[in-house]
Formats: sequence, C-alpha cells, structure tokens
Amino acid sequence: MKLAGYPNCKYTGSATIQMVGANNGNDPAIMQNDAAALQALGFKVHVSPVDQSVMYAKYCGVPKQEIDACPTVGWVRDFADPLSVLYVPFYGPAITPTNNSNWSQLNDPQVNAAMQKAALVVDPSARAQAWANVDKLLVDTAAAIPEDFDSQANVRSSDVAGVNDVAINGNWDMMFTSLK
Repeated sequence: MKLAGYPNCKYTGSATIQMVGANNGNDPAIMQNDAAALQALGFKVHVSPVDQSVMYAKYCGVPKQEIDACPTVGWVRDFADPLSVLYVPFYGPAITPTNNSNWSQLNDPQVNAAMQKAALVVDPSARAQAWANVDKLLVDTAAAIPEDFDSQANVRSSDVAGVNDVAINGNWDMMFTSLK
C-alpha cells in the first residue's frame, strides 16, 4: 500500500470494490474472508453472491461489467504444462468480450511477449525456466492472488505410484493412483 501512495497502508479514497462470487459451497466464506481483508486495508466492498453460472456468464467472464474482484473463479490446467496454467488466464490478446477467462484483464506487453517466447521453448528444463520467468512477471503485476483453503490429507508412500491431480492442488488423483 505504501508503494501505491498510501503512507499509512490504508486506502483513503471513496471508490467501492465490486466483488462477485458464487453462492454455494465454500465460496461465500471465501468472499467474506476476502472482503474482510480488503476492508482492513480501508476499502469499501460491495459483495454480490450469485449462482456460479451467472458469476461467469454475466459478471466475471464479461470484461465490460468491470467487476473488481472475482475471488471464486478458478482455472484448471488441461495438461501438465505451464502454458495450460498461465496462458488463458493471463495472456492479454486472449481477452474476449464474453466467456473471458482472463479475469484480471491483464494485458501487459512484457508478460505477453514472455509468454509468446516461452510457448516456443521445447527443451523441458529450458521450458520450465521460461515459464517460471513468466510466473515471476505475473507475481510482480499482482494480477491475481492465489487462494487455497483445502484441508485434505496428502497420502504419500514409497510403494505407491502416485498420479498428480489435474486440479493442480498438490494431491494425488486417487482414481489413477495405485500400488507399485
């Protein structure tokens, strides 16, 4: 907040943050937690819990709605490659007027160029490093804040052949995990 020009680390303006999220499961608690954190920083927050399909189709996936925070949207990779995690939700030219998954509407030329370059790298180690560099750029923009409130057991054993869950949550997918 100091770097943003607020010496007391509190927002002093009059704008209200428009927050939209899903109204089911843990999502209301997530929105409440995020709203409280923003209020502690001095922001006024208007929270709109809606059906998940409405959240995506009418609000968070429609850039012209100008929603400030969509804390309960999510992206799941299609395959085990950083491109499938970072490209659609953060590549500026991928912003669409509807069904948009770049919820931050980040369109940073430096990030876009780094993604274009990383997408062409074939060597696995070099590719991992190129996408790690993209990730660092994204963190520096603060375009998104990752949240994970899961409280799940992580089963690990040397005699188990674990298969990572496609949801990127660090757990094994028990449908495909087996004994060695």
